[in-house]
Amino acid sequence: MSGPLKVTDTGTGSRRSMRPVAPPSSGGGALAVTAWVGFVATVIATIAIVAHNQSTVARIKASVTPAVKTLRETAEVRLQEISQRRTELSKQINELIAKQEKYHTEAQTFTLTCKRLQPQLEEAEKQAGKLKETIEVVQEDTGLAGEGLQEISEKLKTLEIQKKGLIDEYVKRYETMKIAFEDKLVRKDPEILRQFYSSHRHTPFAPAAGYYAGDFLYATRKSKDAIRCYEDVQARFPDSTYAPMCTNRIAEIKARKAFEKPDDDGEKKAVTVPPWVPYKALPIINRKDAAGGVPEGTTPADGAVQEDPDAVPEGTKPRKDAPVGAVQQAL
Repeated sequence: MSGPLKVTDTGTGSRRSMRPVAPPSSGGGALAVTAWVGFVATVIATIAIVAHNQSTVARIKASVTPAVKTLRETAEVRLQEISQRRTELSKQINELIAKQEKYHTEAQTFTLTCKRLQPQLEEAEKQAGKLKETIEVVQEDTGLAGEGLQEISEKLKTLEIQKKGLIDEYVKRYETMKIAFEDKLVRKDPEILRQFYSSHRHTPFAPAAGYYAGDFLYATRKSKDAIRCYEDVQARFPDSTYAPMCTNRIAEIKARKAFEKPDDDGEKKAVTVPPWVPYKALPIINRKDAAGGVPEGTTPADGAVQEDPDAVPEGTKPRKDAPVGAVQQAL
């Protein structure tokens, strides 16, 4: 079928011609349809991608959430344990500080008690001696009534009991302090021994503690501190066995002589402490425990620290054939 006819004017006005008119073009409609189809496809693809991403996020969230919860619970438990442990440690530290202060106070009290008891013991021995002499004189007097002699005997018994109590107390405190001193001596720590020397200067252990503190400092090449220890012992205890030994040590240091240690033969020996000499201990101590040894005819208890047999009593000189100079053997 032909298209519609269009009348055209030839311009002459006398004739009109009739010819077909071309139909409108369909290219613009196709482009529009294509664009709409592309847009719809894009929207559908976007919706699919979003749905996929949401599914992926939900799956990841479902798998991660329990792990996060577990980690959080574990962290809370650990934090609680750490807090509890911190509290326990703080409590232990406070207890240790309190014990340290208590021991320090007891040591000071013990030192003062020893200093106070020593004159009383000496006086008790003098009084006992005088009473014995009095009894002997009274016994020789035939005119003394029996009642008076009985009264004096009772007083003597009372004094003897008091004397025994004081001696027992002195010996007990002496043994306690001796154990503490020998423990520090075995450890061979100059600072610990120097602290013991400073806090026990009025005891029989002071010169030995000061001398060996100087030796341990000398052995560790702290010569200035060692000299100060030696000089302090010389000044405070000039009549002790250790005063001339300190003089020799000071001369060795000034001569830049290295500290001499005894040769180690490699044999396994019992734990020993350096030989030491008690300074001005009461006669009862000298008889029982002279030069840090054990009473004659007895043996040390199992596990007890044994003394060196080369130790010498106060007021005597070391044997010339001693291993490292007898009392000077410290390490």
